[in-house]
This record gives sequence, structure tokens and C-alpha cells, in this order.
Amino acid sequence: MRILCLIILFSLFWSCIDNQNGSTNTTSSKIEFVKPLSSLDSLKERLANLGRYNALSVALIRPDTTVIWNFGSADESSLFRVGSVTKSLTGLSILKLVEQGKISLNDTLIQLIPELPFSNKFDEPILLKHVLEASAGFVSYRDGDFIIDPNFDTLSVSELLVNMPYKFESTWRPGTFTAYHTVGPLISGYVIEDKSNMSYSDFVETHFFNPLDMPRSTFFVNDDVKKSLVNYQDSTYEYVKARPAAALNTSTSEFTHFLQMLINNGVYNGKQVLSKESIDRFETSTSNLAVNKLEITDGHGINNWSMYHNGIRYQTHAGEITPGYLAQYAYSRTYKTAYVFMIQGVSERALKVLNNQILPYLHPQIAESPIKKITPEEENKFIGCYEKVQKSRITRPAFKIEIIRDSTGQLAVLDNNFDNPPHVKPLKPTDKEYIYIDDNPKNNFSINGQTRYALVTDENDQMVIQKLSYPWDAYKRIPCDKNNSH
Repeated sequence: MRILCLIILFSLFWSCIDNQNGSTNTTSSKIEFVKPLSSLDSLKERLANLGRYNALSVALIRPDTTVIWNFGSADESSLFRVGSVTKSLTGLSILKLVEQGKISLNDTLIQLIPELPFSNKFDEPILLKHVLEASAGFVSYRDGDFIIDPNFDTLSVSELLVNMPYKFESTWRPGTFTAYHTVGPLISGYVIEDKSNMSYSDFVETHFFNPLDMPRSTFFVNDDVKKSLVNYQDSTYEYVKARPAAALNTSTSEFTHFLQMLINNGVYNGKQVLSKESIDRFETSTSNLAVNKLEITDGHGINNWSMYHNGIRYQTHAGEITPGYLAQYAYSRTYKTAYVFMIQGVSERALKVLNNQILPYLHPQIAESPIKKITPEEENKFIGCYEKVQKSRITRPAFKIEIIRDSTGQLAVLDNNFDNPPHVKPLKPTDKEYIYIDDNPKNNFSINGQTRYALVTDENDQMVIQKLSYPWDAYKRIPCDKNNSH
């Protein structure tokens, strides 16, 4: 009887621990991974021997362990610049305001910021959710618009936005296509300051840095940054005036607290930092053509995006800032896994190398989902030539692709924008009708996992090929040039 009571007491104890961690996935402790825990040492050794960086810090979270490794000149006290990863904090800050009842994601931009000089020639109004999901039709700034003199580092986001030399104009119907940009987070920062009566940095500190135990994370240069930022130099530090878009300095150890909050449905260390509903919405894309037509949630969520690796969906964001800082995080609430890496002294290609090394160690042992294939006749309707609809930077040209059948009869993308001879990307059906993945892993861009394509039609029944992966290019059907088409 005494032994039975002890067993019950221990069971209750561990139940409390699980509840404090905020885990609602009752199967997470039973997950078996393709790479066992004992194999992590081999990953650590490979990362140590990459030889592509000045400093590298990596954190992995699985239900069976959390590890943080530092390589090169990095150590446990090192800070890194994470660039556009900052955008995710801005998106979550907006969701915090929604929780507080101060705004709605369906508020129109003209309601929220009537003084903003923007134009919209379409009947569909620009909503706050369009700004957050990068579907408002705005294109990116030029890179030089983000850097300012350190003497002006104290300007508010509101002051920066209204004085920005930028034309806020929708170039396509809001909520139809996606183009990655930085103006959306800056607008979001304006809304945060206006509705909270706090500075952007104070709001994030109050609602995220403090409850997540991230005291060293900051958007500014302070004594700790000067001492601990990897490769800090006064002469090369870029002061990002669009702070809600790219100004965060943080450490891998502190950022794991942020990831733990995400994979545990908004709970960190027993505290409900955000509601589960807010985390659900953070991950969900609601405003692009494919989402509306196919009733899916893939694509650009609230300042993060979906990424697939061997059939597993992750939510992710990456960032880059001069000189040579790169960072990326990804997580899966379903399997309670996450990673973040921060690196300095490399090119963007390092993102692909690190993702390819890390992701297999987070992959669970699962059965492959059954394929849902449309008929060849339906596929044939999409064969033809296409031109890119949107662009994410002012100076980029409109690219063209062609949908063909390759030598095996498989549907494929013929892409001759960068390669000569043209690049043929075979398309494989997925567990969703009208959604295909690039069937050649070598074709995948460094930060989007397996490229996913949706075959849809717009409001005018025009054929559209829409990427559901970064950078979310969308292509509309055009007549083929007989001299160049296949």
C-alpha cells in the first residue's frame, strides 16, 4: 500500500511538471526520431568542422533533450544580430494587442493609420492581416533606406514611418499574392506604438523579453552589445531605423525561451505569455489566392512562414544583416521540436548547409501521407507559359517560367531565369490536390525547405502557379513565345 501511494505521488508530480511546461501534445513523449539521441554528437562534430564561419551558435530542442553548442569565437555569453527574425516578434506583438482587445486583424489600414500616404486602386481594402502576411501589394524598400546615423537611433517608429521616402501603393489586389517586404513590420510597429502608448521596444520588453527571461535581448547598442556581440565594431555596426523589421540583438540561449513558448502553445515556465489561439493564428496564412481557393493554411503567416522537410511542416523565419550575420529558427508544435542557429562571417549559402545538417535530427519516424493526385487532364490545363505577378524589390524584373511535361511524362517547371540550359524542376503530387513539391531536393532554395507549388485559377479563371514557399512567387498564364517555349 505504501509503495502504491508513492507511485501515485510521483505520477501527480510529473503531471504537474508537464502542465507547467504547457505541453498539450500527449504523444510527444512517445515520439521516436529517425536520428536517436545518441547520434547528436556526430552532428556536433560535423558543425564544428564546417569551417565556413567566424562564429556559430546552435540550439536544438526535442522532447528528449535541449542542447546549445557554440563554435569558433562564439561562447555562452555571445550575442548575435538576427536581422529579419525580428519580424516574428513584431507579429506576435500585434497578436498581443488583439488579445487585449485594442485592435482586430480585420481593421483596415486607413482606419489604423489615416495619415499614412498610401493608395489602393482595388475594391478590396488593405487590412492589417494583409500587412502582416505580406499580401497588401507593397514592394520592398531599397536596402539603403534602412540604415541611419547612430545619433538618430532614438527616433520612434512612428516618426520614422511618416517620414519614410516610400510610395505605399498596392500593386495587386490585397490578399491575393505575397511578396516579402520590410514595410509591413514597420507599419505594424507604428500600430503597436499608437495603440499601446508605449515605444515599440518597451512593448516587446514588457510582453516578451521580461516573461521569457530574455534580459540581454535588445534593439539598441548598449554596453553589453559592445562587449558581447560577436565581431562588434563601431565602424561596421548597421543601425536599422526600421527596428520592428531587423534590429534585434540576442543570444541562442535566450532565444530558446522564445521557441519553447511557441512549441508549448504560448506557455513558458508556467506562464501564459500568449494564448494558444494567438499561436495558431501566428502560423496560419489566410490571405493569398491558393489559401482561398484550396482551403489550406500554407504560406506566409504572421511574420513567419511554413517550411516542409520530408513531409514535416515547420514554421520558420530567417534573417541577415551586415557584416555577415545570419540566423534562422524553425519549430514544429506537432512534434515539440525546434532549432535556431546564429552565425557570423559567412555568405547566405550557409543557411542551406546548416538546414541540411540540422533538420534530419528533428525528423520523427512517421508514415508517409497518401498522395492525392488530380487527373492528367486537369494537369494539362496548366501546361503553358507564365510571367511573375509580384516582385519583392523595386529593381527586380518580371521572371518567366513554363509548365511542361518532362522526358518521363511528369509535370515540371521549366525555369530559364538564371540557368542556361533552362532548369527543369519535376513536380511531385502531395497529400493535397493541386499542390506539388519540387521533386529534386538539389533545387530547393536555402531557407524554404521543399518548394511547394499550388495550381489555381484567379477570379477571372486565369491559370496561376503560386509558390507556397519562400519567396512565394506567383505566375500568371501568358501566351508562349514560339521561339523559346517547349
